[in-house]
Amino acid sequence: MSALTFTLRQKAVQRIDVSCLTPEKVAGMSLDQIRTLPIHQGNRQVSVGELFAVAGGVSDELVFSGCSQLDHVGQGMSTGRIRVEGDAGAYVGTAMRSGEIVISGSVGIFAACGMRGGTLTVGGNAGDFLGGALPGEMRGMRGGLVRVLGNAGDRAGDRMRRGAILIGGNAGVCCASRMIAGTIAVFGTIGERAGYGMTRGTLLCATAPDRILPTFNECGTFELGFLTLLYKQWATLGAPFAELSGRSPRVQRLMGDLGAGGKGEILVLR
Repeated sequence: MSALTFTLRQKAVQRIDVSCLTPEKVAGMSLDQIRTLPIHQGNRQVSVGELFAVAGGVSDELVFSGCSQLDHVGQGMSTGRIRVEGDAGAYVGTAMRSGEIVISGSVGIFAACGMRGGTLTVGGNAGDFLGGALPGEMRGMRGGLVRVLGNAGDRAGDRMRRGAILIGGNAGVCCASRMIAGTIAVFGTIGERAGYGMTRGTLLCATAPDRILPTFNECGTFELGFLTLLYKQWATLGAPFAELSGRSPRVQRLMGDLGAGGKGEILVLR
């Protein structure tokens, strides 16, 4: 069955909340029923059919095209697949439980916040607080896999609790800040204050972060067996993540943040 497609009828002047359009929420509906669903654009409530041309079969795959102002794509989804042709807005994949979201372009702030499972792939860049905690919450990403082929903004993985974030490009300042657990890998450069307030978890870096915090201890160079297993898992994810397959698991290890217990680690590839 062909995918269910949503094509914007005209250029959006305000942001559109598409949290009501996930595979499980439209399951069993006809195209006419989907067109009459209420949806918010800015502070107005309109119908889906007013904003989008809806076509294709009603399946477990949704496709959005023609708009970079879609917020809350795949929010809370637990099954199926969502694909966005081009850029998406803020809050992509928040509270996602399962399924797959593929964004061919870039995403805004707070992508994958509160994510519990599933896979989010971003072909471009990601904004601040990727996989982080939403304002007022104490935990960020709690499971699943996030792949960003481009760069990520500041505070990627803030308060991250579980799961993996793979960043093919550069990461901004305070990467892995207040991290509780999980794994973040950055294949480009990392800004200042990486691991600030980190209690546990792993930050794997292709190059050492700028100006490592004095609350991290240099522990020497090690060959860590668990990295070999991670590299094998990432071998199917394409470049640059698959390029680690077969590489020696030798890394420089720094432990910290000592101001928060000192049980987190920054690993620099050697």
